[in-house]
Formats: sequence, structure tokens, C-alpha cells
Amino acid sequence: IVPLSLPLNKPLRGVVQDVYPYEGNRQVIACKIESGILKPKKNVVFNPSGKVGRLKKILSFGEVMEKAEPGESVGLLIDNVNSVERGEVLSYTENQPVKVKSFIAEIILFSNIQIKEGDEITIRYGTAEKKCRVQRILSEIDPVNLIVKAKSPKVLKGETVGEIELFALEPVCIEKYSDFPELGRFVIEGKKGTVAAGIVLKITQSFSE
Repeated sequence: IVPLSLPLNKPLRGVVQDVYPYEGNRQVIACKIESGILKPKKNVVFNPSGKVGRLKKILSFGEVMEKAEPGESVGLLIDNVNSVERGEVLSYTENQPVKVKSFIAEIILFSNIQIKEGDEITIRYGTAEKKCRVQRILSEIDPVNLIVKAKSPKVLKGETVGEIELFALEPVCIEKYSDFPELGRFVIEGKKGTVAAGIVLKITQSFSE
């Protein structure tokens, strides 16, 4: 068995898990590193808020670390940045994630729910929860043979697979699954929990366009 290689050579991406009080009036930002290598004394940015600061220290169980790698959850002390929202994505300022407005995804519905064009749904990726609207249903896919069963259906019903285009009602920092699997997958939340899961196939529009 060959162990999976860590995505060390990819751009830095980390997901904010929470914010805790620290010595004095400072706060420590709990963050899980998903790709790249995080090192202190560098400028970092949180998106989609755009808050920028200089990373002073990386902490793990009270110890100061020289770096943090994918899979590690660490605490960050950052000059000029204290409070950030859970779910924000950390990166270096020179290679930031796109603030996505719309994207195409492949989803699988778990239960007897249905999704139709115009529906407003809640997606969760990393620790972020964002509102999206179903812009288009592109196809229904046979879950056994993985071939297109219907093009542009009016509705997707439970226990089916389909391709849809989602329009973000607020900026989301989601990635193509083929580029960043850790930030390219999401779940759809219903009133009683998770009702579907999906992966991002293509970014169709960003908020900078």
C-alpha cells in the first residue's frame, strides 16, 4: 500500500475552525491546513472577507511551531487580524482563492427530497455554510451506468445523481475538486440534516468578473 502524498506543493489553503481568546486582548485563530506549507513572518489573507495580516506565531498545544503542513490543526497569532468568521479560507496574499459566484457541480441525493431550478439551498464546505440558488439543472445521470439519463430535467428526485449549476447568494471560496479535493467537495443541508453531497466540476463565474 502506497500512502497518499501530502499536497505540500500546492498553494496554501487553510480553513478557520474557530477563534479563541489569548493572552491580554489578543485572539488565537484555530485553523486546519488543507494544502501548502504555512510559515510565520509572512502576509496572509482570509477570504471571502479579505482581511490581511502578518502571521506572527504558529501554535500547537502551547508550543511554537516553525511551520504547519496539510492535515494539521494549529492556532495562529496574526498582527492586525483578530476576529474572523468560522469557515473563512486562509492563503498567502500572493496566491488567493477565487471568490466564486457560480459553479457547476455533480451531486448525489441521499433521500426522498427533490431539487428544482430556483430552489435556495444551504451548502457546507470545510466549516463554512453558505446560501446558494439552483440556477440550472443540466442533466440527470444513471447512478449505476454513469451515463446521462435526461438532459435539462425540471427536477432531481431522491437517490439520483445529477449535474447542476449553483449561484452563490454570497461569495464562496470553493475550488474545483480536481485541483483542491479538500475544498472541492460539499454537502447540501436540509431541515433534518445532510440530504445530498457534491463535488465542484467547474467554476463558471467569480465576483471579480
